[in-house]
Amino acid sequence: MARSHLWEVKRGYWSHTGHALGLSLILLRAGMAGVVHAFVPSLFVRHMSKSVDRVKHLIAKDKTRVRTKKRKD
Repeated sequence: MARSHLWEVKRGYWSHTGHALGLSLILLRAGMAGVVHAFVPSLFVRHMSKSVDRVKHLIAKDKTRVRTKKRKD
């Protein structure tokens, strides 16, 4: 299963790990900013939406790497 996913996204293990962790950290920081923003609305006014836009852009850019045909095992 894991090898099939790595093959589909045209990434090696470490490349995939870095990409997944990078997106996760962006979202984690956005979530923490959202919690702060909920209690103090004047802080992190645009941080969450900018972070989501950044992740959306990175995922869309990465979709060009995805293979359309399934691997023959």
